[in-house]
Amino acid sequence: MIRSPGRLLGRIAGIPVHAHWTTALIGAFVWYILATSILPGTEARGTDGALMLLAVLGTAAFLGSILAHELAHAVVARRFGLGVESVSLELLGGIARLDRDPRRPREALGIAAAGPLASIALGAIGIGLTFGLAAVAAPTPLRTLALWLGGANLVLGVFNLLPGLPLDGGRILQALLWGRSGDEHRATVTAARAGRVVGYGLMGYGAAGLFGATPGGLWTLFLGWFIQAAAGAELHNARAMAAVAGVRVGDVMSSPVTCVQDHLTLTALTTELPARLHSTYPVQAFSGRISGMVTIEHLRTPNGVDPDSVSVREVMTPASQLTWATPDEPLVDVLRRAEPTSLGRIFVGHEADLKGLVTPTDLQRAARFAALLRAGRTSATVADPAPSTPVEPTGAGIR
Repeated sequence: MIRSPGRLLGRIAGIPVHAHWTTALIGAFVWYILATSILPGTEARGTDGALMLLAVLGTAAFLGSILAHELAHAVVARRFGLGVESVSLELLGGIARLDRDPRRPREALGIAAAGPLASIALGAIGIGLTFGLAAVAAPTPLRTLALWLGGANLVLGVFNLLPGLPLDGGRILQALLWGRSGDEHRATVTAARAGRVVGYGLMGYGAAGLFGATPGGLWTLFLGWFIQAAAGAELHNARAMAAVAGVRVGDVMSSPVTCVQDHLTLTALTTELPARLHSTYPVQAFSGRISGMVTIEHLRTPNGVDPDSVSVREVMTPASQLTWATPDEPLVDVLRRAEPTSLGRIFVGHEADLKGLVTPTDLQRAARFAALLRAGRTSATVADPAPSTPVEPTGAGIR
């Protein structure tokens, strides 16, 4: 999944609409198919310019239908009270970014189903338009384009209904299992495993297409690989979420936290790092407020750039792009709404009062500790039914 939303194109109903640069690749591919295969066989030679223009319009309509699919997710999410951060077009379609995950199976089901239903509806409209154009004797290329767009949207809608994460059908499956069992994490794990099966199945189909010289074999193989990889990430994420269920942010945060000043040069900062041995530092402005975050990765300057002339302020991630939380918030909820730009870090408190920091290392320790507790409870249940003295975790033990 592409992390950056890409260039902002505008807003629709207040929702920011972005396009990642890879959208140009899928646009060029669709235009090429339309201009060289779909439309040329419908008219006599001498109309190449008109067909090229029609292919451009068809490409725009196809990308617009993907946008409509994602906006359908966003609109239904809003109806359930979820915030929509953005909608993005990407190489493999699009993504609607919500400010949090649905908290009830009914919400998850409605949001997931909205996209495929919108695509299927657009497909039906395209096919209906084809018959309408035929009735008024419209030019053949126009009727062909309408039919192709209708078919493409039907395929898009039905394909997304395949029952496996990260596809919409997988989210529908997860919502149904969640509603039936009441266990969201188990439902997510099952849907993610189904997604891996779907991905491997598509990879096998694509490989068979390559050996048989069937069109689309390479694309299907790549799509299957992407789906199984994304399903694996969903599976890993679901297990991680289950491991920290019931844990609060304050339970795992590191405190106090060493801050660095934003006016320091990178050279000055690196001279202090060996004694500190941390990978992440909150950046503090002269006023004392937290203005951003700097990590070891920020210290890598391009060739030819003098680190003596670059300040921490110039390379840091701004505070507005960080994930902030309160100590009493459930860790699972914060992880779900975490900003990608935070790089897995959670800042606890607010800019004027930083109480602590949660790093990926803190999360790993918390997950291991939770696993040990579960293993200890299981062992006690099987081997020693007598009550035992509970272990009280201390802050030092889990940080």
